[in-house]
Amino acid sequence: MGIIYLIQPAELVGTNRYKIGCSAKNTLERILSYKKGTRVLSINYSDDYSKIEKILIEEFNKKFKLIAGKEYFEGNEKDIYKLFIEIVYENYINFSINPNLKYLADQILLLKNRIGAQEENNGEFKKEIKKEIKLLKENKNNTTTDN
Repeated sequence: MGIIYLIQPAELVGTNRYKIGCSAKNTLERILSYKKGTRVLSINYSDDYSKIEKILIEEFNKKFKLIAGKEYFEGNEKDIYKLFIEIVYENYINFSINPNLKYLADQILLLKNRIGAQEENNGEFKKEIKKEIKLLKENKNNTTTDN
């Protein structure tokens, strides 16, 4: 299982430019690697993350302006978000995540985005993130063994 995501990297905030992407890891490690201030519009978990990303790129190229690489597009945020969600939900197979895990994952992202730049070098922030990730893993393991 991996993730498919739609973000607006920090350096593009205030523009109408966005990035789609995927990661083979079903953790938030990839999302957290972006700079502070990055806007996360959507994170979706799927076994078919790579296939879905290819479809996203193909469809985005038809409707939006490609601005860099293969994954950076320019367009109206509402239209980009709507197409992203439609494609993800129409093309998934084995799409699943425990709602409690998704909630925790979203909370980690909110924490990261709300911590000010002054906290960037603070070891406490890193400890909090590691603690939250550990809780996510424990919760996932408990959910898996319960089924």
